[in-house]
Amino acid sequence: RRRRGGGAARRRLPLPDTVSYATAMRSAARSREHWREALRLLDVMASRGVRPNAHAYAAAAVACETGGRWEVAISLLDRMREQGLPASVIVYSAVMACCGAEGRWEEALQLLAAMKAERLAVDVPAVNIAISACARGRAWREALLLHDQLRAWCSSAEGRRGGQMLTERTWGATIGAMYKGGQWRKAAELVGEMRRDGLAPNLACYTPALAACADAAEWRPALELWESLLRDGITPDALAAGAALDACLAGRVP
Repeated sequence: RRRRGGGAARRRLPLPDTVSYATAMRSAARSREHWREALRLLDVMASRGVRPNAHAYAAAAVACETGGRWEVAISLLDRMREQGLPASVIVYSAVMACCGAEGRWEEALQLLAAMKAERLAVDVPAVNIAISACARGRAWREALLLHDQLRAWCSSAEGRRGGQMLTERTWGATIGAMYKGGQWRKAAELVGEMRRDGLAPNLACYTPALAACADAAEWRPALELWESLLRDGITPDALAAGAALDACLAGRVP
């Protein structure tokens, strides 16, 4: 009798739904060992008649980032359209991040343009992802253009109504792009512009600016940045300290 009762209880257990699958996919997506499982679960959902949602597709895109499969990530957008699912900022953002991680900055910019064409509410985090993609691809001009456009939009009436503002990540990604592109002067200038905009630079902003000065053997601006960092009460890490020291050594500071 107990066995029959237990079997009945097991039969009454609910089948996995969209939320359950999406949760399992998110758990697997960041794992180097199990990222493929997230993509497999997306196929399992389809085979069992469970309709994926944006969170499931976003988790699949994160899995593609973990596995370095940017082409598969882009194909997920086509798969969503075929299933009649609406475009989603979170899915686009996850696919952009995947492309950026692989240095595919041009594809990331195309995805950002597609978001705008589909009249999605492109927000600061989405543009930050595109700027980071440009930084990885050493496309410093494109990163700076995105930064300036975003800055202007945040200052506009529309941006202020939506409470949009540049974040430390925006500035850090842009300064990082200047560093990757060998633009030490602009990297240092951006730190000052950030402060004038009322946002205190953090270590993630100072470090690439210092590294850019070090690469160019520009010890004077590096020292100015270092002194500013200390005045801000920031505890430097080994990367920031090493960049400042490298700048002084490269510039043969007496």
